[in-house]
Amino acid sequence: MSSNFASKIAHSAGKVSLTSDSQNNVIYSGGNDTLIHCLSSESMKTYDWDHSITALGFYNNSLILGDSEGKVYSINNLETKEKSLVASLTGEVTCISVRENLIAISGEQSSPLIVADNSIKTLEPGHNGGVMSVSISPNLAYLSSMGYDGKLKIFDTQTKENVYALDVVRPLKGATQQMLQGDWSPDSSSYAIPGDMVFSFICLKNGSWKYEPTKIVCNNNISIIKWPFPNTLVTASLEKKIRIWNIEKSKCLQIIDSPEMPCSLLIFNRNLIAASFDGKVEVYNNVEWGIKEIEEKEATIEVSEGKNADDKEEDENKYFFQRAIGAFPQEPIASAITDTSYAILFWSLSGKIVSKEFFTAEGVHNSVIEITFSEISFHKNLFFSNDYNLVLATMGKSGALLGSKSAEEEVDDGFIAEDSTHQRPRLVFKSFLEDHDWVIALPWRENPESLVVGNTWCAAVTSLIYLRIFSIEGIQTHIISLPLPIVSLASYENQFAMVYHSGPPVLGCQTLRCEIWQMNTLVTENEPETFVKEEISIGLSPDESLQWFGYSESGLLCTVDSGCVVRGLWRRTGHWTPLCEVLDFNRIVGVSNNEIVGVNRESELLETKPFKIPVCQNKTSELEEESILSKFNLDHDRIETEVSEKNFLEIDKLALKGMQIAAESGDYIKAVGYTKLLVTKKSKAIAYTFANKFATQLKIPFFLKKVLAALGYEQEQKEVIRKESKPVVAEPVNPVSFTPKQPEIQATPQPTMQEAPIPFTKSKTENMNFFESLDAQQPLKRKIEPESSSTKKRKLQKSGEN
Repeated sequence: MSSNFASKIAHSAGKVSLTSDSQNNVIYSGGNDTLIHCLSSESMKTYDWDHSITALGFYNNSLILGDSEGKVYSINNLETKEKSLVASLTGEVTCISVRENLIAISGEQSSPLIVADNSIKTLEPGHNGGVMSVSISPNLAYLSSMGYDGKLKIFDTQTKENVYALDVVRPLKGATQQMLQGDWSPDSSSYAIPGDMVFSFICLKNGSWKYEPTKIVCNNNISIIKWPFPNTLVTASLEKKIRIWNIEKSKCLQIIDSPEMPCSLLIFNRNLIAASFDGKVEVYNNVEWGIKEIEEKEATIEVSEGKNADDKEEDENKYFFQRAIGAFPQEPIASAITDTSYAILFWSLSGKIVSKEFFTAEGVHNSVIEITFSEISFHKNLFFSNDYNLVLATMGKSGALLGSKSAEEEVDDGFIAEDSTHQRPRLVFKSFLEDHDWVIALPWRENPESLVVGNTWCAAVTSLIYLRIFSIEGIQTHIISLPLPIVSLASYENQFAMVYHSGPPVLGCQTLRCEIWQMNTLVTENEPETFVKEEISIGLSPDESLQWFGYSESGLLCTVDSGCVVRGLWRRTGHWTPLCEVLDFNRIVGVSNNEIVGVNRESELLETKPFKIPVCQNKTSELEEESILSKFNLDHDRIETEVSEKNFLEIDKLALKGMQIAAESGDYIKAVGYTKLLVTKKSKAIAYTFANKFATQLKIPFFLKKVLAALGYEQEQKEVIRKESKPVVAEPVNPVSFTPKQPEIQATPQPTMQEAPIPFTKSKTENMNFFESLDAQQPLKRKIEPESSSTKKRKLQKSGEN
């Protein structure tokens, strides 16, 4: 078979499945376009199916086909579509594996199926979610199942029992689904595990399964593995490379560059057939299966013959360490969802920017941009022709900024085609405040990579790593050459935040840094030293990348990584606090009121998920979580605004609740710890009243003593004694009175500690009265001292603007 057939086997974009009939030398391919290609050495025939084809297999001279409707058929004749139903699943069929008289089937349901002699058996226990791939061992003894929950399970095909389970990767989502496929060794003793950069396998030794890593390492995670020969392995990784390995020597024999990420591999008559997610199928007939070893510079260990055994082992360990920790720097966060007819260029709480393509009744192709707003009263929806092939977009309160990219084929060694007028990269601004739009052409080969819009300015970072800043009237005010590539931009009022690579990835983690600029301090009339800029490192989950970066409606800077962890910036420390996880979202829209808004992965509808800080679980974990979030929000609010004592009373309520729970459960030390968290004098008075009452009832005076020490009374008494010039005999006083004694006649007398309500009893009514006492007196707002220097500077600048 020649590779010339590769151009003939093609499907539309999407997953493509492969199988073969070895007796008749025929290859079958099926795709989402409902087409079945039947390729032999002499010809190729194409057949149409009723639904999208998601999995293929070949059994007993019949083609086994799984479709998007969850049906699995045995097709005896493609010409007449003569078929018989093999199995029916819930949801789409994802994989079919055939060995002799066994058929294994997986789908979006949690448990795989095994078909033998026309009987169907469901294998339990299943996965937490669907199953992406299954594989039967050559000796028909075992069946492997890889689930969306990141778990690998091995089943005994005779007893149908689960004999082994392993957590391979994190729960999978998005584009990674239906990609991880492992394979059995020819002798059925081992199973190759996908999902990591380092190739590993499980093997059956002395009746039990053992996990064994190897020294075979790729530049990115391995998605598909085929094990055609005892010492030969084929891997496809996320970096769009297919590698042929010699397992015994841990060496790469050959590297094949795939045009797109492979979704299926097939070894047929010593030919390698690879299908990719763009619908193309490539046939490679020049594969090195171990006959000739090719040294790869980045995937082999070079050891000179003059080194001794210790030096060789040291070099091997050094190489393995260096290769295992490596990862590619992530690309800029994509602004669009790719689709030929409908692309969401931007989506936030403010609105959505969509690119649409359609044909008129006369057959004329049109492309338009639609801008819709969440608040109809803010602005009417906008529609305009997409004359410049705009592919990037963002929007703010002042307007929308869109960008187009030039095609590389239009620019060849400085020569520009005369008919490529609209292919030049451009920036288009649509104003929401004035009837004034503008278009600016960028130099050739300088494509916009990321866009942002502020109150009175907008900016674009280009492929030359230039930051170009414009006024909303279309005047370019600044151009800055940045040191490293940009990942994402965001804005809030006059704040401008950008994330960029600050170095190569370390231990598999992206090294990202964020800078926050106060754009109102960038004006020329201000002194240069008044420019305000903060620099903060970005925190991400290990082996994950940044997926979303932006501000909440209140100005809280947030991130979401590919591990679905949402984080908020705690500016007091310059680090990030994990706020929640959003495993059910496939797109983040925004953050508002301690909730994150996103698109549900299954329903494709907007949903909200409240913040839920991952605290350690115990009796008071809910209080701890609420307290951490309250203090986090308070720190964020006090950066730009004043706070009142009421804010601290709300936090003290949580500490007092924790004190009650800990004391009633007998954990007195923890109860004292909650006392130390109190801020206001009113809360401390209530804490003393409770401790006094509780210690008296249970006859535990040491508890009251420790509470007094935690409230700071002992230190206060010592300071009073030191200030006295000579000792005097004082009248008996309340030993825990932190407030000055009130006059006898007073319009609104303040309660002393003895008069404070008893906050914690078995009675729900008394608990309610306690919280009412905290809210009874509304304190006046006050400034919190001391202020940070950066806060003072911003307030001075604001007053200067006014």
